[in-house]
Amino acid sequence: MENILELILTSDLDLTHNNTKNSPTYETALKTAEESNIILRTQLKDDLLKTFADYEKSKNDLSKLSNNNHYISGYRLGVLMTLEIFNCKDDLFIAEKEKFCKFFGS
Repeated sequence: MENILELILTSDLDLTHNNTKNSPTYETALKTAEESNIILRTQLKDDLLKTFADYEKSKNDLSKLSNNNHYISGYRLGVLMTLEIFNCKDDLFIAEKEKFCKFFGS
């Protein structure tokens, strides 16, 4: 297996996410969701409003779980990168690796 830093360097590990605030994609999706929500709430009858509210809650719960998974994946990636750097593996390509390892006592 290639190390994490090599995968990032060769772009074999996708770390880009186009779902961050201030991105055009995020803003468009948010605006669409807000407009659709308003339209649905005004057009739904009372008996369906509760079902719609339940649906919204379940979607929010799923979104929170997904966000937690993204956070955990990013944290694990950071830990793996740190371990590779401080273990100073032979296959890790870092400029002046020996100087770096001596400085940190590895």
